[in-house]
Amino acid sequence: RSNHLQPDVRFTTRDAFSTYNMVSAGLGVSFNQRLISREWNGHVVEVPFDPPQYIVLGLAVPSLQEASPATLHFLECVKELMDNDELLTD
Repeated sequence: RSNHLQPDVRFTTRDAFSTYNMVSAGLGVSFNQRLISREWNGHVVEVPFDPPQYIVLGLAVPSLQEASPATLHFLECVKELMDNDELLTD
């Protein structure tokens, strides 16, 4: 909306694998996040936005003191990924 774009949406999917296969088959374009696209090695070309676009994600837990070890480990993994400059730049 902020860029005044009105895409002609004909097909949708919530699954990244299906999305990339649809694009690879010539059925359109897709806007995906870098965490997914960096693992794809099919016949899809990544084109960055100009100007670059960003979103803000948040994680919430009811209580860090009562969080399970698995939850705490997951949060540490997310922090490590987000601190990795490779994921935040091209």
